[in-house]
Amino acid sequence: METRGIKMERKAWQTPTLMFLILIVLGGAIAGTITEKQFISFNEECFDMSDNNNDGNEDIGQDQGCTEYPYEDGNGEDGTSLSNRYTSDIDKYQTGYDLLADYVKNSIEKGCNGDAAQCGITGVTNEVQMFCYLESNAAGLTFTQMVQSWRISANFDDGSYQMIQDLCYIFPPSSLTELPVINFQNY
Repeated sequence: METRGIKMERKAWQTPTLMFLILIVLGGAIAGTITEKQFISFNEECFDMSDNNNDGNEDIGQDQGCTEYPYEDGNGEDGTSLSNRYTSDIDKYQTGYDLLADYVKNSIEKGCNGDAAQCGITGVTNEVQMFCYLESNAAGLTFTQMVQSWRISANFDDGSYQMIQDLCYIFPPSSLTELPVINFQNY
């Protein structure tokens, strides 16, 4: 390239193609951070496989505080008062089903070396079978009862009840091996 009789060489960063690529990358990064939806997910105390409040019960399904309100904006095993539940926009909460799917996946990861078949439960070889086994063999409330309770408390049907019915109570049984997602799962 020449300017007023002086020959100038273009640097690599001055080419239109490179500038275009840089703009695409920056635009994608900005769009990704703007459109990524952040969900209110589970409270760590409700998934850590330990008794955090020394009442003899641990996590969701056993500990009353976690079973009644397992979300991270609550008080975990210490319990969350009714007036302090679902204080954000309801569509920002992970669905009850997805939260329970995370619980099952976390249990398989931590308790069974990442393989449902290693959990030692006859007939359980995958995530869906483990989910349905826990649903039908609950010591306390079933998953169905929990999501119905959460739906009443939130006054919102997030599709969790129907998802559990479609996974665990259909004939013939579901051929899925991995738990599907309604809105968001951590695992």
